[in-house]
Amino acid sequence: MTVFGGPEVIARSRKQGKPNKLNNTLRNVSVPIIISRLILVFLFALIQRWDLLTISAVGAVLWALVWFFSANPTHSFPLVMGAFEVCASSFVFLILLGWNSGAYLQLLAIFPFLLTSERYPSGTRIAVVVLLSVLLILAYLFSNISLMGGQGTVDGRNILFIINLSVACVLLIVEAYSFEREKISSQAEMVDANKQLMTLANTDPLTNLVNRRMMMKLLEEQKQRMENDDKPFSLVMIDVDNFKQINDEYGHDAGDFVLVILAEKIRLAVRKDDSICRWGGDEFLLMLVDASLQESEAVAEKIRARVINSPFIYHEVDIPVTITLGISTCDKNSGIGGAIRRADLALYQGKQSGKNCSVWKI
Repeated sequence: MTVFGGPEVIARSRKQGKPNKLNNTLRNVSVPIIISRLILVFLFALIQRWDLLTISAVGAVLWALVWFFSANPTHSFPLVMGAFEVCASSFVFLILLGWNSGAYLQLLAIFPFLLTSERYPSGTRIAVVVLLSVLLILAYLFSNISLMGGQGTVDGRNILFIINLSVACVLLIVEAYSFEREKISSQAEMVDANKQLMTLANTDPLTNLVNRRMMMKLLEEQKQRMENDDKPFSLVMIDVDNFKQINDEYGHDAGDFVLVILAEKIRLAVRKDDSICRWGGDEFLLMLVDASLQESEAVAEKIRARVINSPFIYHEVDIPVTITLGISTCDKNSGIGGAIRRADLALYQGKQSGKNCSVWKI
């Protein structure tokens, strides 16, 4: 039985055909990196360092490919390609030029990219960054500590640099991880808020049944299913008899109480696959899936009997309540609007016949 309706709101990091944020960022950073690599090509050409020129030229080509393939949101390898180029060039420059070249700074700069990418599990991302941090520290130790007789000699500046480098790596990891957790939390809150808004938009606040707008959507969906499996469904329009008199004699709060209790009685009388809505005022519309006219009439009589035999006690006062029901079916040869009109017409005939009855209309 459908009580609360609305499509489930799903938070997605990317959609087919739409650029995702990571690929957009990669395209943006590709341009300055390509320019920096071309500048290095020019400088290394001036000093005739052909090995470094070749590395820089290859890097420019790789980042040009990153820029090109990042335009497609389904491609995940541009991040891997860019990270590989930065890691490889940084370590090569460190080996050939030493730490004064500052090549390790570019390696630190890609840590946020690796840590915040949603394409890979968070554990994998953190493990990769930790590994790169350890390799970076080992590279510094290898290039700055001279081993003499099996014992390393370390001065104060080396120790201070290692500490600062380690702290920088740890801070980048912690900050990026914290940012990701905040983002996930914000997304979850947004999903919950959207679900609440969708529930409010599709639910009658008094009875907690779906409202008229949502019921029309459910009817359209059932009509589509019926055209595929050739199984008709029925509609039952329900109206409280003499509802204005109830409001006038017992008060509007008592009238609301009657509607709430009636909604619960209807809910208990139908199957979970059926749908109920508050159609408007004191009217309810019930959709019975895969139900013939005769089966629907039996359900309608069951609901009417429940109402007659169950008291509506409000502030120790038993309010007499009866209902009239109009029944129709919807098949391939009839539209939803026609089925609703026939149910409404059957309800009207029931009212004219003395109320407290169920009437069907083919």
